Amino acid sequence: MRGDNQLVLAFLKSKYFPRSQFMEADLGPRPSWFWRGWFDGKDIVEEGLRWRVGDSTKVKIWDDFWIAKKEKSKLWSLRIEGLIWVKDLISHSTKNWNGDLIKSSFREEEAKFILATLLSREGCEDQLVWHYEKSGLFSVRSTYKLAVTLD
Repeated sequence: MRGDNQLVLAFLKSKYFPRSQFMEADLGPRPSWFWRGWFDGKDIVEEGLRWRVGDSTKVKIWDDFWIAKKEKSKLWSLRIEGLIWVKDLISHSTKNWNGDLIKSSFREEEAKFILATLLSREGCEDQLVWHYEKSGLFSVRSTYKLAVTLD
C-alpha cells in the first residue's frame, strides 16, 4: 500500500497484527467489520502475491512463490538438503545465478524459469509484489478478476 493508504495499514497493524505481517495475522477476538473484511480477503491476496527477488535472504526456494512466469506455481522438483533460501542458488562472487547448481538440482523447465528470473543489481530487499499486474502493484481490478476465476 502506498500514499494515504499507509495510514490505514499502520492503524490495522498496530491494532490487529503488531508483532507480525498481514499474511500471518489472526482474526482475533472481537474484530471490527472493517478488519473482518480485510481478513476475509486474505486468501485472495495470498493467491496474488509473489516475491520479487532482491537480496534473496527472505525467500524460501520450495515454500514461496518467487519465479516470474505466467501461471503461478511453486517448484515441484524434489527438495535437496542444504538448499533452503534463494540465496543458496546465487554465486556470491558473481552475484548471478549458479547455473551449474540450478541445472543439476531442478528439472529442465524449472531451471529455465529460475535462470530467467531477474536478480537485483542494487542489493535491495526481497519484496512481495502483485503477480497479476506488470507493475507489481496491487489493483482492485486484477484482484476482482482473480476472485472470479477462483470461484
